[in-house]
Amino acid sequence: MANIENKKKTNSAELQRRGALIVTEDDSLADLLLYHDIKVRDSILLSILSDHGPMKILRLSGVVGIELQTVLKCVMRLAAANLLSYDPDAEHSKMDTIVELTSRGQQVASRICDQLK
Repeated sequence: MANIENKKKTNSAELQRRGALIVTEDDSLADLLLYHDIKVRDSILLSILSDHGPMKILRLSGVVGIELQTVLKCVMRLAAANLLSYDPDAEHSKMDTIVELTSRGQQVASRICDQLK
């Protein structure tokens, strides 16, 4: 078990050491997602919002075909990473909350799209 933990620490340290390289070169989509701690479904949400602009969480869920509760978790994770913004205290329901990319989110989404070309 200790060996597995040491490998995780080594991989994390290696990623941090390579961080500057990844940020400037983005060797692959996998490296980009790993560096920014983005899950594949998160990248889908970022790409959709980049292409279509701000939208309600309920509509976003329908567009990507991901369950609403899963999209809500993704939105909270992406907002915590400063990739999305939304008003969690809005007077309306969470389903009607509008989410949009931050400037950092737009940059990351553009880099994801570039990797897919």
